[in-house]
Amino acid sequence: MYDDLSIEVVAEGIETCAERDTLVSLGCDKLQGYLFAKPARGFPAVAWDENGSKACEGAREEFLAAPASGSER
Repeated sequence: MYDDLSIEVVAEGIETCAERDTLVSLGCDKLQGYLFAKPARGFPAVAWDENGSKACEGAREEFLAAPASGSER
């Protein structure tokens, strides 16, 4: 349906098989929601020191507060 425009349709919040089947039959390209996976804990924070090495886990706040610079982040 959207091939001429190179658009992918993403449907969010899919909770039942009936919703999935309907959206697939309508041509949705990508689906996400509780049917596939429940929300999980986020990725762990990773901080890098000025040499590009992984810093200790307790450095999360400092990493988030520091301005990004170059390829160190």
